[in-house]
Amino acid sequence: MAGAPDSLEPLIAAPIVANDVARGVARLFLRAELTPLPEVPLGNGRRADIMAIDARGCITIVEIKVSRADLLGDMKWPDYLDYCDRFFWAVPGGF
Repeated sequence: MAGAPDSLEPLIAAPIVANDVARGVARLFLRAELTPLPEVPLGNGRRADIMAIDARGCITIVEIKVSRADLLGDMKWPDYLDYCDRFFWAVPGGF
């Protein structure tokens, strides 16, 4: 974005990075024979970035974090634990 202050660049790039991470996680899940579902609303009002289910019915939730501040500031992650058997964070390469 021409003329944008440097401080806005991470904000502008973040959705693209998050989408790239989500696509990578989905591909990893498919290779592992898990079925990925993006943006899954949960019963407590939260939304899982990616949820996956395997052949045994085991549910995995992955939250995407695109910066260190995003990861360290996330105090809501325990809200996902009642809705999955496994929980992970996914971050972009070079994180």
